[in-house]
Amino acid sequence: MFDGKTMHMHWGHDFSAFFHALPCGAALHALVYNSKGEPDDYVTLDVNSAFEEKMKLRRNQILSRPASERMSSDELRHWLDLFTPVVQNDIHTHFDMYDKDGRRYKALASSPGRNLFLIFFSESGEYRDEFRVMEMMRNSYSVLNDLHLRIFQDRSIRPDIETGIILERVCRSLDLDFGALWLSDSNGNHYIVNSFFPGRESELDELQRYPRLFPCVMDKLMHGSGSFFISRGMFLDRHCQDLQTLDRLGVQHLFFADIHVPSSKTPGIVCFASSRDNSLFGHSTKGYLDLVVLYLVSLFSRNS
Repeated sequence: MFDGKTMHMHWGHDFSAFFHALPCGAALHALVYNSKGEPDDYVTLDVNSAFEEKMKLRRNQILSRPASERMSSDELRHWLDLFTPVVQNDIHTHFDMYDKDGRRYKALASSPGRNLFLIFFSESGEYRDEFRVMEMMRNSYSVLNDLHLRIFQDRSIRPDIETGIILERVCRSLDLDFGALWLSDSNGNHYIVNSFFPGRESELDELQRYPRLFPCVMDKLMHGSGSFFISRGMFLDRHCQDLQTLDRLGVQHLFFADIHVPSSKTPGIVCFASSRDNSLFGHSTKGYLDLVVLYLVSLFSRNS
């Protein structure tokens, strides 16, 4: 199983929960090279439950086993010719694949790391919506890998600048409308470190004191929730300040997480929000967003 330990070995972080909750079929593979340094096979490292359901294959039938065991040499060569450029040139490609009954799927392959390639796929009839999901998945993996490289290998980056880059990249990867990070200084004064709020930057001065903006959310975080999704309809008190803040932001669905950094007297918060229903902004991406929060904390903690 491609679990947290193996994830960390390949990429330096664990997003196995993210992988296994994907709404589309997904499989992670690694190229196998011969003595001449040429790819001549590949092994399956992990598949999610949607893969098992759609392909009618159980994970224990294919994990860690070479593709050459279950396909002809011509079929293997076809797939190697398709996937090798994805890995070696760090590109993505679209293609068709079929299950045992001949059902057609639209698929996307990309490379999340050295010698690795990911495949996302869905039924052709759902392709328009699922393609958007698969593109977001690919973008999300790209963001995670880039964040890991920048934060842990580049000691010169500044948290006050980098946080803005992270918020924008995450919002764009998930097609979100708003992202913000709030902290407090050593005197307990609250402030926005950075935000992504395109076209409405002038309104940010009104959004400095997050305990006053989100009292219900802060109460939930203070009781140990850590991180969670919440939608407008989930606020039971119809007169709470949080709803007025949501109206001001023009959003319906939100993700909140508390953030503890050495420079902040009290815990801060991270918020990402969408103004509309979003098939990828929910349980399937909680692992992704939790990792983003971890990286934000790392930015402020690594030199403390």
